[in-house]
Amino acid sequence: MNTLEQAPEWHKFLAKHIVGGRDRVLIDHLADIAEADRKYATGAYIVPGSLFTITSDGFAMINFVDPEGNYHHGAFWGDWSPTIKRILLYRQFIADRADPDAAKQMSVELINAVERWTGRDYRAKQAES
Repeated sequence: MNTLEQAPEWHKFLAKHIVGGRDRVLIDHLADIAEADRKYATGAYIVPGSLFTITSDGFAMINFVDPEGNYHHGAFWGDWSPTIKRILLYRQFIADRADPDAAKQMSVELINAVERWTGRDYRAKQAES
């Protein structure tokens, strides 16, 4: 677990611009931010150490705690495609606003974090042509 001070550079960069909501929940989880440091508007968070599971129809589930402190095992996150599109938007945001060398490194680290936190993917693999 990382404290906010130990967070990867891509997280520090995005956290300056993403204060709360679902996007902040996602980036805090991808950066493995400790529960004690997850202080943002919604009060909700993904359970530390939880991996996303992608269902065969492309939806994501993960263990989640709501703002009232209720634990939800295998909670519905939503369609995985828009989540990946948002992550690509984060990468573009970094590329547009950071030093080019730093942006490249932050982009690589962000994508590695997404891969690390994606557990099982039950979508059928498309046949290569």
